[in-house]
Amino acid sequence: MKKTMLFLMMILLLAGSASVFANDVIIDSDGNMITGASATDGNLEVTGASGEDGIVGSTSGTGAAGVYGENTTSGNYGLLGDDNYGVYGNSSGWAGYFQGNARITGNLTLDGLLLGYTETDPQVGTLINGKWCTSNGTSVNCTSATPVTSETDPVFAVSAASGITSAQISNWDTAYGWGNHASAGYDTTNDSWTGTGNVYTTSGNVGIGTTAPYYALDVRGSVSSYLGYF
Repeated sequence: MKKTMLFLMMILLLAGSASVFANDVIIDSDGNMITGASATDGNLEVTGASGEDGIVGSTSGTGAAGVYGENTTSGNYGLLGDDNYGVYGNSSGWAGYFQGNARITGNLTLDGLLLGYTETDPQVGTLINGKWCTSNGTSVNCTSATPVTSETDPVFAVSAASGITSAQISNWDTAYGWGNHASAGYDTTNDSWTGTGNVYTTSGNVGIGTTAPYYALDVRGSVSSYLGYF
Protein backbone atom coordinates (compact mmCIF):
# COMPACT_ATOMS: atom_id res chain seq x y z
CA MET A 1 0.00 0.00 0.00
CA LYS A 2 2.79 2.39 0.93
CA LYS A 3 4.58 1.66 -2.33
CA THR A 4 1.41 2.37 -4.30
CA MET A 5 0.90 5.79 -2.63
CA LEU A 6 4.54 6.74 -3.16
CA PHE A 7 4.26 5.82 -6.83
CA LEU A 8 1.12 7.92 -7.27
CA MET A 9 2.80 10.94 -5.65
CA MET A 10 5.77 10.64 -7.99
CA ILE A 11 3.43 10.52 -11.00
CA LEU A 12 1.63 13.62 -9.72
CA LEU A 13 4.90 15.55 -9.30
CA LEU A 14 6.25 14.60 -12.70
CA ALA A 15 3.04 14.93 -14.70
CA GLY A 16 2.87 17.71 -17.29
CA SER A 17 5.27 20.61 -17.61
CA ALA A 18 4.47 22.05 -14.19
CA SER A 19 3.85 20.72 -10.69
CA VAL A 20 1.07 22.15 -8.52
CA PHE A 21 1.79 22.14 -4.77
CA ALA A 22 -0.75 24.25 -2.87
CA ASN A 23 -3.27 26.89 -3.90
CA ASP A 24 -1.67 28.83 -6.77
CA VAL A 25 1.99 28.09 -6.04
CA ILE A 26 3.54 26.49 -9.11
CA ILE A 27 7.07 25.45 -10.02
CA ASP A 28 7.41 25.00 -13.75
CA SER A 29 9.75 22.70 -15.64
CA ASP A 30 12.46 25.41 -15.73
CA GLY A 31 12.49 25.76 -11.97
CA ASN A 32 10.59 29.06 -11.91
CA MET A 33 8.20 29.62 -9.01
CA ILE A 34 4.91 31.32 -9.86
CA THR A 35 2.25 32.41 -7.41
CA GLY A 36 -0.93 34.42 -7.72
CA ALA A 37 -2.43 33.70 -4.33
CA SER A 38 -3.26 36.59 -2.03
CA ALA A 39 -1.28 37.02 1.16
CA THR A 40 -1.10 39.56 3.97
CA ASP A 41 2.13 41.27 2.85
CA GLY A 42 2.62 40.00 -0.69
CA ASN A 43 2.19 37.12 -3.08
CA LEU A 44 5.59 35.76 -2.09
CA GLU A 45 6.89 36.07 1.44
CA VAL A 46 10.24 34.63 2.47
CA THR A 47 11.45 34.64 6.05
CA GLY A 48 15.11 33.88 6.55
CA ALA A 49 16.56 32.24 9.61
CA SER A 50 18.55 34.27 12.13
CA GLY A 51 21.71 35.58 10.50
CA GLU A 52 20.57 34.61 7.00
CA ASP A 53 19.25 36.67 4.10
CA GLY A 54 15.58 36.32 3.24
CA ILE A 55 16.11 36.53 -0.53
CA VAL A 56 19.35 36.45 -2.50
CA GLY A 57 19.29 37.44 -6.14
CA SER A 58 22.46 36.87 -8.15
CA THR A 59 23.06 37.56 -11.81
CA SER A 60 25.82 38.51 -14.25
CA GLY A 61 26.24 40.25 -17.56
CA THR A 62 25.33 43.65 -18.95
CA GLY A 63 21.82 44.97 -18.33
CA ALA A 64 20.97 42.40 -15.67
CA ALA A 65 19.96 43.03 -12.06
CA GLY A 66 19.75 40.80 -9.04
CA VAL A 67 16.24 42.06 -8.24
CA TYR A 68 13.83 43.90 -10.56
CA GLY A 69 10.57 45.47 -9.45
CA GLU A 70 7.97 47.33 -11.52
CA ASN A 71 4.59 48.96 -11.06
CA THR A 72 2.78 48.27 -14.33
CA THR A 73 0.22 51.01 -13.69
CA SER A 74 2.68 53.90 -13.33
CA GLY A 75 5.62 52.36 -15.17
CA ASN A 76 7.94 53.09 -12.25
CA TYR A 77 10.60 50.48 -11.67
CA GLY A 78 13.63 49.85 -9.54
CA LEU A 79 16.70 47.64 -9.60
CA LEU A 80 18.90 46.09 -6.95
CA GLY A 81 22.34 44.85 -7.91
CA ASP A 82 22.40 46.33 -11.42
CA ASP A 83 25.63 46.10 -13.44
CA ASN A 84 26.08 49.89 -13.08
CA TYR A 85 24.25 50.78 -9.86
CA GLY A 86 23.73 49.13 -6.53
CA VAL A 87 20.28 50.73 -6.27
CA TYR A 88 18.51 52.30 -9.26
CA GLY A 89 15.09 53.92 -9.47
CA ASN A 90 13.22 55.25 -12.50
CA SER A 91 10.06 57.28 -11.99
CA SER A 92 8.21 60.32 -13.32
CA GLY A 93 7.82 61.40 -9.69
CA TRP A 94 10.18 60.42 -6.88
CA ALA A 95 12.68 57.83 -8.10
CA GLY A 96 13.92 57.48 -4.52
CA TYR A 97 12.33 58.35 -1.20
CA PHE A 98 13.81 57.88 2.27
CA GLN A 99 11.60 58.42 5.29
CA GLY A 100 14.41 58.86 7.76
CA ASN A 101 18.11 59.67 7.76
CA ALA A 102 20.38 58.83 4.82
CA ARG A 103 24.16 58.51 4.99
CA ILE A 104 26.52 59.06 2.05
CA THR A 105 30.13 58.03 2.59
CA GLY A 106 31.27 58.98 -0.91
CA ASN A 107 30.69 62.00 -3.15
CA LEU A 108 27.24 63.41 -3.92
CA THR A 109 26.81 64.43 -7.57
CA LEU A 110 23.80 66.54 -8.63
CA ASP A 111 23.02 66.63 -12.36
CA GLY A 112 19.86 68.65 -11.70
CA LEU A 113 18.96 71.39 -9.21
CA LEU A 114 18.97 71.48 -5.43
CA LEU A 115 15.45 72.84 -4.93
CA GLY A 116 15.64 73.17 -1.16
CA TYR A 117 17.32 71.99 2.01
CA THR A 118 17.41 72.77 5.73
CA GLU A 119 20.85 73.80 7.01
CA THR A 120 21.46 72.94 10.67
CA ASP A 121 25.19 73.75 10.70
CA PRO A 122 25.95 77.08 8.99
CA GLN A 123 29.69 76.59 9.54
CA VAL A 124 29.70 73.61 7.18
CA GLY A 125 26.98 74.32 4.63
CA THR A 126 26.27 72.41 1.47
CA LEU A 127 28.91 72.75 -1.24
CA ILE A 128 27.80 72.55 -4.86
CA ASN A 129 30.09 72.68 -7.87
CA GLY A 130 29.53 76.29 -8.89
CA LYS A 131 28.83 79.58 -7.14
CA TRP A 132 26.31 80.92 -4.68
CA CYS A 133 25.48 84.57 -5.31
CA THR A 134 23.68 87.04 -3.06
CA SER A 135 21.56 89.99 -4.14
CA ASN A 136 24.51 92.39 -3.80
CA GLY A 137 26.77 90.27 -6.00
CA THR A 138 28.81 88.60 -3.27
CA SER A 139 29.68 85.07 -4.44
CA VAL A 140 31.13 81.92 -2.92
CA ASN A 141 33.21 79.87 -5.33
CA CYS A 142 33.06 76.14 -4.62
CA THR A 143 34.93 74.96 -7.70
CA SER A 144 38.32 75.28 -6.03
CA ALA A 145 39.78 72.84 -3.52
CA THR A 146 39.17 75.33 -0.71
CA PRO A 147 35.95 77.35 -1.14
CA VAL A 148 36.65 81.08 -1.25
CA THR A 149 34.41 84.12 -1.13
CA SER A 150 34.79 87.36 -3.05
CA GLU A 151 33.92 89.33 0.12
CA THR A 152 36.85 89.51 2.53
CA ASP A 153 35.03 91.70 5.07
CA PRO A 154 31.34 90.73 5.37
CA VAL A 155 30.76 93.58 7.86
CA PHE A 156 31.76 96.12 5.20
CA ALA A 157 28.87 95.11 2.90
CA VAL A 158 26.28 96.18 5.49
CA SER A 159 28.03 99.40 6.53
CA ALA A 160 27.52 102.89 5.14
CA ALA A 161 31.08 102.83 3.81
CA SER A 162 30.10 100.21 1.21
CA GLY A 163 28.36 102.98 -0.77
CA ILE A 164 31.46 105.13 -1.20
CA THR A 165 32.17 105.91 -4.84
CA SER A 166 35.55 105.74 -6.54
CA ALA A 167 35.57 109.55 -6.80
CA GLN A 168 35.05 109.85 -3.04
CA ILE A 169 37.85 107.39 -2.44
CA SER A 170 40.10 109.48 -4.68
CA ASN A 171 39.16 112.59 -2.68
CA TRP A 172 39.97 110.77 0.54
CA ASP A 173 43.39 109.80 -0.82
CA THR A 174 43.97 113.43 -1.71
CA ALA A 175 43.01 114.53 1.80
CA TYR A 176 45.17 111.85 3.37
CA GLY A 177 48.12 113.17 1.38
CA TRP A 178 47.51 116.71 2.74
CA GLY A 179 46.17 117.96 -0.53
CA ASN A 180 43.27 120.34 -1.12
CA HIS A 181 41.03 119.30 1.77
CA ALA A 182 38.36 121.90 1.13
CA SER A 183 37.53 120.67 -2.37
CA ALA A 184 37.60 117.07 -1.13
CA GLY A 185 34.90 117.89 1.41
CA TYR A 186 36.89 117.41 4.60
CA ASP A 187 37.87 119.79 7.41
CA THR A 188 41.09 121.63 6.78
CA THR A 189 43.66 123.61 8.77
CA ASN A 190 43.60 127.42 8.63
CA ASP A 191 45.78 128.73 5.82
CA SER A 192 47.68 130.95 8.26
CA TRP A 193 49.37 127.89 9.71
CA THR A 194 50.31 126.38 6.37
CA GLY A 195 52.62 129.23 5.36
CA THR A 196 50.28 130.82 2.85
CA GLY A 197 49.48 133.63 5.32
CA ASN A 198 53.18 134.35 6.01
CA VAL A 199 52.81 132.87 9.52
CA TYR A 200 55.00 129.91 10.42
CA THR A 201 55.64 127.69 13.40
CA THR A 202 58.91 125.87 13.99
CA SER A 203 59.86 123.89 17.11
CA GLY A 204 57.24 125.71 19.14
CA ASN A 205 58.33 129.21 17.97
CA VAL A 206 55.91 131.36 16.00
CA GLY A 207 57.26 133.52 13.24
CA ILE A 208 55.51 136.36 11.45
CA GLY A 209 57.31 137.47 8.36
CA THR A 210 60.02 134.85 8.84
CA THR A 211 60.19 131.18 8.01
CA ALA A 212 62.75 130.52 10.77
CA PRO A 213 61.47 132.04 14.04
CA TYR A 214 64.26 132.16 16.63
CA TYR A 215 62.17 133.33 19.59
CA ALA A 216 58.84 132.21 20.99
CA LEU A 217 57.36 135.06 18.98
CA ASP A 218 59.56 136.39 16.24
CA VAL A 219 58.19 139.27 14.17
CA ARG A 220 60.12 140.60 11.20
CA GLY A 221 58.72 143.95 10.12
CA SER A 222 56.64 146.76 11.61
CA VAL A 223 54.20 146.15 14.47
CA SER A 224 51.13 148.33 14.99
CA SER A 225 49.03 148.17 18.17
CA TYR A 226 45.80 150.06 18.91
CA LEU A 227 44.76 148.49 22.22
CA GLY A 228 48.07 148.31 24.00
CA TYR A 229 51.76 148.16 23.44
CA PHE A 230 54.68 145.75 23.51
